[in-house]
Amino acid sequence: MTLDCGRGAAHPGWVSTSSGVTTPPLRIGNQEREASCDALDAHLQAGRLDADEYGERYAQAVVARTRDELDVLFLDLPAPHPAAPDPVSLTKTLPPQPRDWQRYLPASAIGRVAAALVLVAAVSVLVPIAAAGAIVWFVLIPMLTGRGCHGRRRHRNCSAASR
Repeated sequence: MTLDCGRGAAHPGWVSTSSGVTTPPLRIGNQEREASCDALDAHLQAGRLDADEYGERYAQAVVARTRDELDVLFLDLPAPHPAAPDPVSLTKTLPPQPRDWQRYLPASAIGRVAAALVLVAAVSVLVPIAAAGAIVWFVLIPMLTGRGCHGRRRHRNCSAASR
């Protein structure tokens, strides 16, 4: 089934709304069909329909797929008519979207505890490694190469301090 985005009826029976959007006719279920059959029973008992006409309309009500097909059965009859269902909105309302940083949080409490444990474990492993790297880079390498002060050998301020 294809929609034509409001440029006219794309399919027989489609309805153009006040906003110019073309929509398919509203489909019905068993409850609406049963209500129509009950209304036809009331018209038969009131003498408004004969047996043949009742049989034809009843058969059409049982196989009807859309609200329009049921409405046609009651055009020439007074009340009772089957009640129309509440209008349905064709737009879907989406739940509020989380803020950018919230989408990365786990949804459950167990997930949050696990994420906190992973963070603590990562920090407790990475901080000592970074400290050891800083000691090697800034203390041991300059001591072993003899370039303690600004990359020069025997700078007058450094040589006095190293004695």
